[in-house]
Amino acid sequence: MRDKKWVLEYRGGTLKKEQQKQLMKWAIDCVNHLLPLLDNNVNEKILNAINTGNNWIIGKANTGDAIKSAREILKYVRTLDNELEIAITRAAGHAVATAHMADHSMGAVKYCLDAIKIIGGSIEEETKWQIKNIPNEIEELVLEGLINKKIINNESTIMSIHAFPCASVPL
Repeated sequence: MRDKKWVLEYRGGTLKKEQQKQLMKWAIDCVNHLLPLLDNNVNEKILNAINTGNNWIIGKANTGDAIKSAREILKYVRTLDNELEIAITRAAGHAVATAHMADHSMGAVKYCLDAIKIIGGSIEEETKWQIKNIPNEIEELVLEGLINKKIINNESTIMSIHAFPCASVPL
C-alpha cells in the first residue's frame, strides 16, 4: 500500500498539488544536473520528458501527456545499450512520471545515483548536491522517502551531508 504522504489530497492522501510540482521540478533538476555526462549527446526522449515535465508544472501539459512521455521512455530505453544513457534516460522517465505518482521522483534520484556509480563518480557528492537542492517545503518528505526507499542509508548520511541540522526524519 502506498504511503499517503505521497498521494494527493483529493485522492485521500496528504500531498498538496504544489508539493507534487516541487517534486517534479526537483527530479528534473537532478536529471539536468547529469546531462553534461552525455557529452552533448542527449537523446530526444530525455529532452521531451524534461519539456513535458516543465510544461506540466506550469499547467501547459496534463498528466496524460506526462504518462505518455514516461511510457515512450520505457519503450525507448529497451533499445539502448549504453549503461550511462540508460540510467539517465530512466531518471528522466521517472521525473516526468512524477505527474502521475509523486513518489516516482524517488526513482529519478535512484537512477541519477546509478549514473554516477557507472562513471565511477562520487555518490556522496551527488547525494549532497541532490539534498542541498530539495525545496525547503518538501525536504522532510523527500528525506524520509530517500531513507524509506533505501536510496540513502540512514539519517546519519543526511546529517553528514547537511552543513546545518536537517529536519527530524522518522526512520
